[in-house]
Amino acid sequence: MNFGEKLFQLRKEKGLSQEALAEQLQTSRQAVSKWENGQGYPETEKLLTLGSIFNVSMDYLLKKESERGPEVEQGYYVSREMAEAHFTYVNSMGRSLAISFSLFLLGLVPYFLFKGSPEILALMIAGIAAAGSIFFIKAMTTKGAENYEIISTRELTFDPGFKAEITDRFESVRTRLISFLMLGVVLAGTGFVTLVLEENDVTNGAPAVYYPVITIMSAAGVFILARVIAAFTAYDLLINHEKHSQKRKEKSAKKLRRKWKEWI
Repeated sequence: MNFGEKLFQLRKEKGLSQEALAEQLQTSRQAVSKWENGQGYPETEKLLTLGSIFNVSMDYLLKKESERGPEVEQGYYVSREMAEAHFTYVNSMGRSLAISFSLFLLGLVPYFLFKGSPEILALMIAGIAAAGSIFFIKAMTTKGAENYEIISTRELTFDPGFKAEITDRFESVRTRLISFLMLGVVLAGTGFVTLVLEENDVTNGAPAVYYPVITIMSAAGVFILARVIAAFTAYDLLINHEKHSQKRKEKSAKKLRRKWKEWI
């Protein structure tokens, strides 16, 4: 079967109309009709969404074969395209969150610099807070959440050797990530240390620029930490998916035992 025939069959098995499928894909019914009639293919993002909707792999959708692939019995199949989309999503979301958290922290800088000018202080804090909120909303609405949810909640299978390839890629950047993690901890920790010193009057008489500089250093540390944690998370969900799957099973079992105790 070709792609159009498979899409038609999957849609019928799912009990979806062309309109309903088009709505989930955020496209038109005419586009779905053209795909089913062999008049083109959807873009990569929509292919990934189709795989999620019908629980099939990209290889099954695109290759001329009749078998659904290993995901049916052994777990959800993660193709190279889906894995790369996962990394792109986590990186983009992590960057937006890092900027958001840093901006919220930088909102303290105007407080230190413009204590005597309430109007300027309020305007600058409001502006920084608004910018931080915009980036936070951007992080929460980053495209690709569907794939992330699948990878973070399902048992996974990969092409032979692909998991080893991801592991090797992680090992090649692991040392650098740890170095940035330590740098982020040091920079972010300066804010806490400053508060401790201030509490003990050690910084009494410090120049006016002291606290803004410390705050900027802390914000830089928070930015680095958020980016590094996002990178570790992206790799960890793919490399250690068995561990996460086992934790989910144990968590579900605990919930079931609690409900059972409540019933009896």
